[in-house]
Amino acid sequence: AVFHTEPEQRDVMGYALTAQAEGDVIEQGTPIVANDNDTNGRKTAVICKYAKIKSKTSTTKFVLEDVAYLKVGDKIFKSGQESPTLSEISAINTKTGEITLKAANAQFAAGDIILEGKEETEGEGGSAVTKVVPAGIPNRIVLRTEKLKANDKTISATHRAVAIKNVLDYPAEYLNATAFPGSTLLAGCPLILFINQ
Repeated sequence: AVFHTEPEQRDVMGYALTAQAEGDVIEQGTPIVANDNDTNGRKTAVICKYAKIKSKTSTTKFVLEDVAYLKVGDKIFKSGQESPTLSEISAINTKTGEITLKAANAQFAAGDIILEGKEETEGEGGSAVTKVVPAGIPNRIVLRTEKLKANDKTISATHRAVAIKNVLDYPAEYLNATAFPGSTLLAGCPLILFINQ
């Protein structure tokens, strides 16, 4: 179980997952960025992609505990790393869970949590600084495991829950441990609390 108790608060309508395909299985506990009102006035969501490294084969090849939703072309970085290196995935073996990076990344090691990222530039001209940030900061968690159907690519999500931190293994970037000292909350939704069990 990913939840300490079954969440009693769930969002009224489902969110359409725009980047997923028919037949995809979306696991309970998956972090998402939900949008109640996109440019077309619909409720949509995007998955926040992350994974845990099981073992290192070489500086460009790593076996993940679960490839989950990562795809070729996604850019990933190490959670909690000072000045992280952003690496593009060039190949994925879904049978073995091994990913191949376009270029070596010396920051990755077994046991690390990696997440999808992007580069963001702050400031202008000579003072411009480019840094690596998460591709998305989750504000909802998928309520129950669902298989996407051709005509219905929606999932249900919760905005109030007690989630089990050591089962989900979210990257530090998805969590907020500073707003209320002693409490760990979902970065994009303070009503989702994380506990160790």
